[in-house]
Amino acid sequence: MSTDASSTPLARLRSMVAARAVSESRTDSIWPGLRYYRFSTPLRYDKTQTLAPGIVVVLQGRAPSAMPRR
Repeated sequence: MSTDASSTPLARLRSMVAARAVSESRTDSIWPGLRYYRFSTPLRYDKTQTLAPGIVVVLQGRAPSAMPRR
């Protein structure tokens, strides 16, 4: 079994997404509803309400978040 960092599942996923997120901000995929986002610098992002399920995966860096208290 190889211990090369590029052979890990996370490294392969990062590589696949990097090949498809070809520009800063949003890149639409060929599959409806799937989007890639690339940001080279930190930014503040306030998400508006979405009425559909969604998943966010941060593949590099970090994404601190806060949920408003009710």
